[in-house]
Amino acid sequence: MSLASVLPPLLLVLGLPRCDGDSRVSNANLFIDTLLLGRMPKLAPFEGIEPYEMDPVFVRVNIKNTFGHRFKANFSSTTVTGLSKVKRFNDCSRAAIRNGNITITCTVNFKEIEIFLDGFGDGDTTLKRSHRVQAKATFDETYALIEIAGPNRNEPGSLMRFDLSTIKLIIEPAESISLSSDRLAEFRMNLNNELSDRMKVLFDGKYKKVLENAISTVNLPPV
Repeated sequence: MSLASVLPPLLLVLGLPRCDGDSRVSNANLFIDTLLLGRMPKLAPFEGIEPYEMDPVFVRVNIKNTFGHRFKANFSSTTVTGLSKVKRFNDCSRAAIRNGNITITCTVNFKEIEIFLDGFGDGDTTLKRSHRVQAKATFDETYALIEIAGPNRNEPGSLMRFDLSTIKLIIEPAESISLSSDRLAEFRMNLNNELSDRMKVLFDGKYKKVLENAISTVNLPPV
């Protein structure tokens, strides 16, 4: 299946500037919304990032319980959803001419992304018996500044910047994981670190590439 079969060859043409004082902001917002809410939901499944399956995640808690067991979890199924639901955060900056290029700068947030983990673990109960364990991670105050630029209105631009903030996750273990407060804190920290590292690689790699493909199908707005 080709990209052309997913996205029609006719590029989107944004409307003429509105006649109010915020037309450049409105045009920038419309451009980003068309990109993120119109194009990315179509491209993300085609490109294999909605949903996205991570490699298995292994987490170890070194603090022992009263029976001398360390908790270990092997999440063989780790699924990321919501990469097609990234949205802008507040208004974009005004569409502007910089260095001869029409430039759109906007902050986006990732609060719609969730990571579901499912696997087996042991060492959290009296008996060191393997049992099914699950957890979920959601994004908290994680953003990226994106900048798209090109020389001509009504033609696509290119991704110039994708500056990712520190990734902040909220880790929610299911009831199947039974840990004391200190062991739970270590579990959350270790899983947070592992998932944050993996998500950074995903954002800077596959997600960014899909975003660039989507940008190539949306025309820059007037300035």
